[in-house]
Amino acid sequence: MSKLSVFLLLALVSVSSIQATPNNQLLQYTMKAIAKDLPLVVDPTKKPVGEASDNVVLTAIIRTRTMSALFQTCIDRREGELAPGKLAETTDPLEKKALSEQYVNLLGRAQAQLAAVEKLYFVELGKDVAVRDFAPAARELKTLEAVIGESHSMFKPPKP
Repeated sequence: MSKLSVFLLLALVSVSSIQATPNNQLLQYTMKAIAKDLPLVVDPTKKPVGEASDNVVLTAIIRTRTMSALFQTCIDRREGELAPGKLAETTDPLEKKALSEQYVNLLGRAQAQLAAVEKLYFVELGKDVAVRDFAPAARELKTLEAVIGESHSMFKPPKP
């Protein structure tokens, strides 16, 4: 199984591990939307050199922006209906503030990685299809994978 397949599987498992409480149900839907966009963002990097059409690259660019907007929504509503499990259940104000800052930092890093990938896609879009190389974008996506994996620490696993 490729590393990307393992990553996508982990993303879906993590999404399903978010408790479906009233406060987290919207967060679960948001994370599922992000997980559905991810394969389209990664798609150009899976194509052999010379096979990524303009449509594939433009779709990936649009999906990077969609994912970034969804991450921003999670940041904006982190203490309301999109609160991750650990943040929602913390009653200590200092711990809540620290967790909130950690969450914002993680999602902000994910947004920065998406912006870097988008920029690389635009560079390749300006090139002839036959010479497009998405290896730099693939490296940025590996960093995004690590950041998303870190952000999963904010979600409380389901109780048995």
